[in-house]
Amino acid sequence: MKNEALYARPIAEQALSPSERGTSMVEMMVAMCILSLIVLSLCQLYRFAYSDWLDGSQEEQIEQQMDTVMGYMERDIKQAEYSPKFNESVDVASGSEVVIYEDVNNDGKLEQVYYQLNGSALQRSVVAPNADGTYNSPTQWLTLLKGVCASPPIFTSGQLTNGHPNLSIGIQLTVQNPTKLTEPLVLSTTYAIRGNTALQEANQI
Repeated sequence: MKNEALYARPIAEQALSPSERGTSMVEMMVAMCILSLIVLSLCQLYRFAYSDWLDGSQEEQIEQQMDTVMGYMERDIKQAEYSPKFNESVDVASGSEVVIYEDVNNDGKLEQVYYQLNGSALQRSVVAPNADGTYNSPTQWLTLLKGVCASPPIFTSGQLTNGHPNLSIGIQLTVQNPTKLTEPLVLSTTYAIRGNTALQEANQI
């Protein structure tokens, strides 16, 4: 009789194991909090990784632009020719401007190729000579690179060694890094050109 009474008790009154009871509300809330922390950590990790990738991509793009601009200037300087009228082939007018005499159109006439810094934009312009051999001021400019710093100077000139007929033209592009404001991107090089004396002698041959 006693055993029959035990089995007759409602199921709700019988002791259940943890696996039979299921998950309580508190346990579900704790699990959701832990899951939320994991998801938040993954989102933060993705954001930092994406930010680093974006910064690297922007730097790489600027470096490619700097290489391209340096290639333009290298080509113009290497193709510079002596101008008897101005007694020079490359004129470093200032730290932010240079004038190169070059037969751009291959017509036997020397054009003036200007590079100048306008604000923070490095620009290029080509001026054809007039009939009397003079030149007008450049009016049409092509922007090659933005964010260029005026200091240190972009263009410098000097003599390679004492008494050497060749001159040196130094070019240093310093571009403000949009991702690391305290670490600008720098690209520099030096080209040797024939000095005025050597150019005059070559022109007379």
